[in-house]
Amino acid sequence: MERLIDRCCGLDVHKAMEAGGAAGRTKRTALGARYRRLRGHVGHGRAVLAIGCNILEIAYHLLSEQTTYSALTTSTVTALND
Repeated sequence: MERLIDRCCGLDVHKAMEAGGAAGRTKRTALGARYRRLRGHVGHGRAVLAIGCNILEIAYHLLSEQTTYSALTTSTVTALND
């Protein structure tokens, strides 16, 4: 778990976990689907932290590249994984 926390760039881990938990409760989003997939492998806590880190990475790239966010749907993610 320490490596995953370090990968979050030393940002507030509690905020990352809060955002990851919120994303995990969504039904038809790519981040929600990823949370449900990870939860079966690594458990709730690590899955929430991993999704929170993903959200921080997305925010970083959006701000650094000054682009807009276009969310993937679960059908798109399923098609990409097949």
